[in-house]
Amino acid sequence: MQAYLLANESTYDKLSTFTDKDAMDAEILRHRNVNKLTKTELAVLDVLARYSCVYPGVSYRTKNNIAHEIGCSRRTVIRVCNRLESLGIVKQHDLKRDGGDRRQSSNAIVIQPFKKVDKPSEQNAQESDVAPFVTPEMSRHKAQEPIKLLKPNKHNTDTVKSLKMSHISVTALKNSIPAGIYDKLSNFYDVDGVYKVYGILLRAKASIDRTIVIEDSSEYFTDTFMNVVRKYKRGEVRNFTGLLYSAWRNVTKQIVAIKKHAESEIYYDWLNESN
Repeated sequence: MQAYLLANESTYDKLSTFTDKDAMDAEILRHRNVNKLTKTELAVLDVLARYSCVYPGVSYRTKNNIAHEIGCSRRTVIRVCNRLESLGIVKQHDLKRDGGDRRQSSNAIVIQPFKKVDKPSEQNAQESDVAPFVTPEMSRHKAQEPIKLLKPNKHNTDTVKSLKMSHISVTALKNSIPAGIYDKLSNFYDVDGVYKVYGILLRAKASIDRTIVIEDSSEYFTDTFMNVVRKYKRGEVRNFTGLLYSAWRNVTKQIVAIKKHAESEIYYDWLNESN
């Protein structure tokens, strides 16, 4: 018995979740009305819907092509699809080529019929480039309980990083946060801490410019985080999360200024001038 699905018409027909396009569109509308999706998530869902008409609900559009159509990175599309899957809007299936070497083919992304699920914390993400597990509640910089910096050592590192694993999946969280940000935060926090601090970053960035892509400027944000950490360790910080929020707002302003300068018609890149 085969342990994988083959990319062929028979598989697409079996995976199809709707009788026709109208039924699919009606369920997509219900998903959109209940889940507070970001612009990027809505754009990806629209592309999936457009390419799910032959076998209603089933799209085998590659993530590279989806990214090209909506003007974002492939990694962003991956995170969006993971977010949509976590909300029960789509289901992703790994496919193998039908014939020859059975190598990996493009995944089938299947739009699911609407099911009412009580998951309010997953339905309020506000990040333009997608943050599946961060909600406005978790991203408030004035948290009721302070987010304490951990001090891992050879005796407690493994224990610390295994705390509260039932609340958030490490793998899911890593897939939903830019790698550079996750790597830096995970040096100081357990999985719940990373979740909460990343929420502060999203809120700070969105308060200045929601269109800024964190991945494109991750070094600015991680350097700012480390500066705040150093001040905290020197005893210069009374409200760590408050200062972190303000610092990330300020660095976002700088990123916006740099971006506007680079896009200005009078901008002159003298470093690239021909001799």
